[in-house]
Amino acid sequence: MTKQAFLKHGSVSAKSLAKEADLVLKKAKSAVAVLLAPKKQRTSENTLQPLNTVHQVLFEIRNKASLFAQVHPDPKVREIAEKSIERVSQFLTNLYLQRDVFEALSSVSPKNLDADAKRFLKKELFDFRLSGVDKPPAVRKKIAALTKQMVALGQTFDRNIKDGTRFIKIRPEELEGLPEDFRQSHHPDKQGLVTISTQYPDSVPFMQYAKSENARRALLMENSNRAWPKNDAVFLKLLAVRKKIANLLGYKDWAAYVTVDKMARSPQRVDTFLREIDRVTKERAKKDFALLLTIKQKDQPGAKSIMAWEGSYYDNLAMKAVVGLDTQEVRKYFTFQPTKQGILKAAERLFGLSFQPQNVKTWHKDVEVYDVYQNKKLIGRFYLDLHPRENKYNHAACFEIQQGITNTQLPEAALICNFSRGLLDHSEVVTFLHEFGHLMHFILAGKQKWIRFSGFATEWDFVEAPSQMLESWAFDYETLKTFARHTETGEVIPEELVEKLKKSDNFGKGIWQRRQLFLTTLSLEYHRRTIKTNNDLLKVVKELQKKYSAFAYVPGTHSYASFGHLNGYSAIYYTYLWSRAIAEDILGPFEKKGMYNREVARRYRELILARGGSEDAEDLLKDFLGRKWNLARFRRWLEK
Repeated sequence: MTKQAFLKHGSVSAKSLAKEADLVLKKAKSAVAVLLAPKKQRTSENTLQPLNTVHQVLFEIRNKASLFAQVHPDPKVREIAEKSIERVSQFLTNLYLQRDVFEALSSVSPKNLDADAKRFLKKELFDFRLSGVDKPPAVRKKIAALTKQMVALGQTFDRNIKDGTRFIKIRPEELEGLPEDFRQSHHPDKQGLVTISTQYPDSVPFMQYAKSENARRALLMENSNRAWPKNDAVFLKLLAVRKKIANLLGYKDWAAYVTVDKMARSPQRVDTFLREIDRVTKERAKKDFALLLTIKQKDQPGAKSIMAWEGSYYDNLAMKAVVGLDTQEVRKYFTFQPTKQGILKAAERLFGLSFQPQNVKTWHKDVEVYDVYQNKKLIGRFYLDLHPRENKYNHAACFEIQQGITNTQLPEAALICNFSRGLLDHSEVVTFLHEFGHLMHFILAGKQKWIRFSGFATEWDFVEAPSQMLESWAFDYETLKTFARHTETGEVIPEELVEKLKKSDNFGKGIWQRRQLFLTTLSLEYHRRTIKTNNDLLKVVKELQKKYSAFAYVPGTHSYASFGHLNGYSAIYYTYLWSRAIAEDILGPFEKKGMYNREVARRYRELILARGGSEDAEDLLKDFLGRKWNLARFRRWLEK
């Protein structure tokens, strides 16, 4: 079968999407019937390939629906998209609880299979067991019902966050300290008040630069209460359902269940890793905090604490005083359009690719489309949807659209972000590169026979490593000098300013990593403890924030309600710290031989990215590094 054409996204309606879901589910049922048809001998072709086809057709609608549920401007399309996700999820749940399908797969002898087919069979059989296929019929029925409930609750949790944008109204004088371009784009209304939203283009610079402590505090309160109180009841139910599923499958709790197929293999190994991070960052965070307090005491003599709404503000002032970095001046080198083009050019150079813009109708006029070529051969397509709008996903992520399959279909993915159309903070440049790392991983791993290995289909606690690794190019002078030019003078960013950016990346690292430690532990503990009430949710936040965070809990805030990773990542938010450690190890050869060294880049592309999930992450790393990965470089990075 050959189907190289890309999917069409611009003409989708609620009716056409529902019809497509019907057709896809019909195709999937037919493929299951082919798999189950009596056979004298079960082989890769007559048993494994039909299952591959099931995944192929289901992914096509599931991915599209997952994207449209978050970004499509038509509320009817978003509604049907969510229902389509539920239908596909239910189909897959039922499939992985079917004894006859499991027995058919179990009858395939691995003896005559190639390495990829053996891995596919092994992984599928493991997933069937992990889903509960070997449990009694009554238990399987309960698991199916609970899984359906879990999917619906997760969608509600996400929807409440996406629709939970909040605002504050301030007097124009409370814009003091904000960059000129920010003040010019925020005009008073008829009542003489300026509206500031919790969306990134507003909240990030406001918390960093606004001199008004009262205004910063008000915005933090609103930002920390997005999706609250709606998500209280939703999250409590979600936790209860997950625990029931884990128990039915023979696991103590959801944390034990969800880590079993990851690199870590168990929460205990994660705990060991986190204790090391705790040890390494504790003293560093104390020093970082003491410095911030010294800066605050210049404004408020005798001050003995720093509140959460003051962290970014005093961090910025401290960076200016110690490193000599004026972040408002830095912003003037990162106008959105040149920055976007510069990042695309840097990725082309690093990965040996060519991106060609396409005039294609999409789900919104803001979306840009690029086809990806390698050695003049078309290998994929990506979409850039990079600015905020009403009812759009309000974080930053790379969304799968179509997994690549050798000689069948090419990979497609979309970057969904919320950047300003004017000037960007350097942190937004880092975010852009992070998400582009995911995108490159997905496209370059799009040549697999088995769809479950295509794209970033690696263990979940490895998937953030390529994206975090690419963040380092945001601090590389050779990269930045190609596009970072002063918006007023046209001057290329000075090398000494990039050196200050590098120093700033180390600045406050202890505080930031302990915040990650807090969020990581929060996601684990929510899924290990008995959580029954809203007070239980807050109790865990207060306890862990006191233990790990540099800033005290702010009474009246409920940040867990808008912590979207508690749905998607559930108990495994540790992925970010774990992958950060791996990213530092991967970065070693680049820093040693050059950030654009052709041989290092080729080996990275071929030995890690292009192989997708076709091998365990531990083996991919060993092939690239020539040894097992370790924490040595990560410890040095933390202690810089």
